[in-house]
Amino acid sequence: MTNMPDWPGGDGGWPIPPEERRPFRRLIIMFAVIGVVVMLGLGAMVVVGYSNLTDLEDDAEQRVRGTTTDVPAASSLDEGGDLAVVESGFSARASEASIGVKLRNDRPLAARHVVVAFTARDASGGVIGQRTEILESVDGSATIAFGTSVAVQGGASAASVEARAHAVKFEQAGRASPLAVSDVRVQDGQYGRSVMGAVGNSSNVRARSVTVGCVFRSQGVIVGGGTDRIGSVPASGTAAFKMTQGVLSDLTPEAFECNALVPAVRTATTTSQAAPSLSA
Repeated sequence: MTNMPDWPGGDGGWPIPPEERRPFRRLIIMFAVIGVVVMLGLGAMVVVGYSNLTDLEDDAEQRVRGTTTDVPAASSLDEGGDLAVVESGFSARASEASIGVKLRNDRPLAARHVVVAFTARDASGGVIGQRTEILESVDGSATIAFGTSVAVQGGASAASVEARAHAVKFEQAGRASPLAVSDVRVQDGQYGRSVMGAVGNSSNVRARSVTVGCVFRSQGVIVGGGTDRIGSVPASGTAAFKMTQGVLSDLTPEAFECNALVPAVRTATTTSQAAPSLSA
């Protein structure tokens, strides 16, 4: 028989007598209990950690929700719709019609990306000319002046002109416009008649993407209108505009209503009497 190695507490025989195996059983049980306690502790730490992580996620979600409330709510952001054409008028010639319109935004929110469509018709109602203009912004509850010209087909003269304005969306209004139109007058030059004037900027920031819109009046009635896009007006400075679009060669307005339109700010309309025509 092969000799077995000595075993602690044994007499060199195999197996260890029962009375000598009890301490080892106690030791094994003790280690098992310690292992269970350790596992339970680790499990509790995981649960606590998961709870803390959940709290952090909830907090982050609350922060995100708090951030999104800074975006205009449903009551301050609306889908698109029409602007009202409250007044209009035109003057027609054989190949062109000058059109002036007063547009009103009846909503308290600013109208963005306003598409203004003009249609000229002959005496039978047939379409003889069309034109589309884009306005970046019309302030909430504001009325603005705007004008353009429409080329007519076949040398016909327009018997009526229609205008419709539609905003792509409505949203919170911006700050008040620092722009004002002044010194509006008719100018006769080498290349025809134009309406000229100046746009002043009272702010310390350059105004960009500026559009000047006017309606022309004679005996109180709108007889046409025009538009000029001048790009920018320097801070605390002025910029000249020269409007030829919509200015017919034999049209001499007695009064103007003009405004300088700029994206995301409110606009103000300037009314002035026409200065005498000047020859260049």
